[in-house]
Amino acid sequence: MLTADRTGAMPPARPGKALPPNALLLNCFGRGGSSIVWNIIGSSPDVLMPDCEWHEGVFGRFYKLRKAACHVGGAVNWASVPFLWRHMRAATAETILPGERNEKFQARYVVLKVMDYYIAFDDTIARGFPKARNLVLTRHRLPMCEGLMRSGLSEARLS
Repeated sequence: MLTADRTGAMPPARPGKALPPNALLLNCFGRGGSSIVWNIIGSSPDVLMPDCEWHEGVFGRFYKLRKAACHVGGAVNWASVPFLWRHMRAATAETILPGERNEKFQARYVVLKVMDYYIAFDDTIARGFPKARNLVLTRHRLPMCEGLMRSGLSEARLS
């Protein structure tokens, strides 16, 4: 069974699936250019990159659970629930492709794309990565709105 040490650091999720203690949390909103930034950061030889966004890797096909957790969001101190942050770290380890691990065997970071309402989980994610750093990506509201409209949303739905 996995247990945290006294400092709250998490041991490797599974043999061969160890993650570095450093995480870069790219906090962003959809349609804001985050995929470009995420891929640029992930192209560094010092950074492991998951094959999916953080919420997809952690919650997977449990869409309703994802939505319920987001609605509760900041009202619950998720970081105080050891099972949850341990699961988040283990699930993150599972999203790193073997090829990525082989090519970047000395990587010191993992970059996680944390979007929209899932930013409420930053403290919980950081609990599983003792040396987590937040990166915040913002975008001017006009091009953000234009990007959402190009995605098929109407002006009425944006307001």
